[in-house]
Amino acid sequence: MLDFKTISEENIKDVALFLQKNAAYACDLTVGEKLMWCDYFNAQYTVFNNTLIMRESFKNFKNAYHFPIGDDVDGAIKEIIGYSKNSDEPLCFYCLTEDQFNYINKIFPVIDRFNYDSGSDYIYIGEKFKTFSGKSLHGQKNHLNRFKKEHPFYTVTEIKREDIDDIKEFLENFKQENSYSDDKITENERCLRIIDNYFDLNFKGIVLKENGNVLGFAIVEESGDTLIIHIEKASKNLVGSYQAIIEAYSLLYINDKVVYINREDDAGDEGLRKSKQQYHPIALRKKYFFTPRTAFFALKDQIFIKTDRLTIEDWKEDDKGFYFNLVTDELLNKYWGFDYKDDIKGEINEDSVFSVPKTDKEKGEEYSLSIRLNNKPIGEFVFWNGDIFGGIEFGIRIAKEYQNKGFAKECYKYCIDYIKTLDAIKTVYSRCYKDNAFSKRFIISCGFTLYKKENDYLYYKYQIKN
Repeated sequence: MLDFKTISEENIKDVALFLQKNAAYACDLTVGEKLMWCDYFNAQYTVFNNTLIMRESFKNFKNAYHFPIGDDVDGAIKEIIGYSKNSDEPLCFYCLTEDQFNYINKIFPVIDRFNYDSGSDYIYIGEKFKTFSGKSLHGQKNHLNRFKKEHPFYTVTEIKREDIDDIKEFLENFKQENSYSDDKITENERCLRIIDNYFDLNFKGIVLKENGNVLGFAIVEESGDTLIIHIEKASKNLVGSYQAIIEAYSLLYINDKVVYINREDDAGDEGLRKSKQQYHPIALRKKYFFTPRTAFFALKDQIFIKTDRLTIEDWKEDDKGFYFNLVTDELLNKYWGFDYKDDIKGEINEDSVFSVPKTDKEKGEEYSLSIRLNNKPIGEFVFWNGDIFGGIEFGIRIAKEYQNKGFAKECYKYCIDYIKTLDAIKTVYSRCYKDNAFSKRFIISCGFTLYKKENDYLYYKYQIKN
């Protein structure tokens, strides 16, 4: 079983070994982000077969996994699946590239996708910030020109070891000058983690000075073709100081290989959002949560299947009496495997029994359909026990007077044909008691093969697609 550790200053180098070799799709997959926000998102990691597995927790998603990085992606994903199952946790992936999503989608055919707009990264063309040319950046260039006019002797240099204490002092003064909420104070403390580990983790950065005094600074991280901006701080009373910082790191670090600038997300802060939008990003890089769902959700909301002699369709209100007799026939349901009384709270009557299929469908557990001959119900067909790997199970029961007429086999055949029209479902399952010889012969005759014997049951499957 995987053994997760919380990411911290003490072990960030273990994580950096993998992240620094991997071009980050978003700021969430960089060393700086993990170091700054590891406690806020309860970021954890483990290494399996030289492959990094990371997960984080968010407001609505606990333990959302990043795509594994390393030599054994297949093995790592299998370990994640097993860990999630053993921990009885919903499986969730986060911040995947399109290729990574397609990879996951082959394993989990039905996936919910969800994005927080406030979590999207702002992406810019770095070359534009070298000159702030163009109408869209005219206002920013005016601020920059004013700063240069009012501070003709300012200097910009890359951060050196002797600058660290001055930057820390500036950061403390910055906190005092600004009306900070508790969250902002905590963010300031997180900046210190980056500063304290600046040289050990090979960050890059610039410091803006005038007469030896720090006016602002930025700390960045290169990842593939993108420059990730982890920290930008400048005296807010100095008009154009932020533009001077942006110009400085663009001139230093944007080149033929490093083309884009990622100024990270706005975290839902309206001030930050306005500021980042004023620089006209070319894209907002969305970071989706991907949650596998069971094959049940690949079924159509309303199923109607016509066979040679039958229809398989939703129950009708007039079917209550038939359904009650079908469900409560103890002899007929000897091998059904479930006791209807377990599903009903309170009085057992036609209404309470008939309400169960509707409730089960709403919960995404099973879809019960009537089997009809000449518009008269003769049995029940159930799609149930869907799994996240594209599997769904069939269940069927026919009223005694309609048995041994080939209706069950006819239903299985046409329901398999229906499943073949659904891209997301790969496998159909069926089961029977070991001592139910009739059902065993029936399932095999429908093209299913035995794949497991467990407890009192024999389990069969019909492979639709790999």
